[in-house]
Amino acid sequence: MAGVPHRVLHFTFDDGPRELVTPRILRALRQYDVKATFFVITRVLENPRRRRRARALLRRIAEEGHAVELHGHHHDDFREMSEEELTEQLRHSARLIEEVTGRGPRLVRPPFGAHDARVDQLLARLGYDQVLWAMAPEPAGVREQEVVVDTFRAQLDEREGSRLPGAVVVLHDSRPWVGDAFPRIMRVVKRRNCQLWLHGAELWDVVPTFEALRPTEEEVEARQAVLREQSRRYCPRYGREYARGPR
Repeated sequence: MAGVPHRVLHFTFDDGPRELVTPRILRALRQYDVKATFFVITRVLENPRRRRRARALLRRIAEEGHAVELHGHHHDDFREMSEEELTEQLRHSARLIEEVTGRGPRLVRPPFGAHDARVDQLLARLGYDQVLWAMAPEPAGVREQEVVVDTFRAQLDEREGSRLPGAVVVLHDSRPWVGDAFPRIMRVVKRRNCQLWLHGAELWDVVPTFEALRPTEEEVEARQAVLREQSRRYCPRYGREYARGPR
């Protein structure tokens, strides 16, 4: 998805669940009343040493209202697998997810975002929607939360001036520095909304599902009204902080 014509974001997290990071992401999502999509690696659900805790964490993700979707079993490149191997892996991963959460996945994100025409056709034939991303605020090799936050802010600036600002955001709940950065990313969104609110511009909306990235004009109007009321309450009180304070 290259973008959509409204300021809407949907956060997605790859490569989890991880015991030291995913709970921190979940706490921040709950704090900001945001739902996300978790594209999980399912091999951990069969790991004898981690199986019980990983399954409990995956169940918690689903119970807190987030989507649990496919990212493969071993994080292998889908393009390097035969159709039979890929089909069996996806079906096995889907069975594990449904066994734990009670709901089978509908979406898939190829590891590394790597796909080709053959993979696209197979995923479609199996009934999956493929989800990539338009914002990736984790530069390769970076392990500092500050860089992740600054990159997100820069990408948000770039999209704000675009004809198609809305985007899927990819992050990784397998990386501790992302656990540190994500609450700050949400503060960036709130601060930006205070600035936009002061100028009467469309606010950034964090939507709960991938499908909600394409709202109708009526849905946009209704959600913006809620966001504006929220901004009216918190921006005057915290305006200085959001405008120029701690990041």
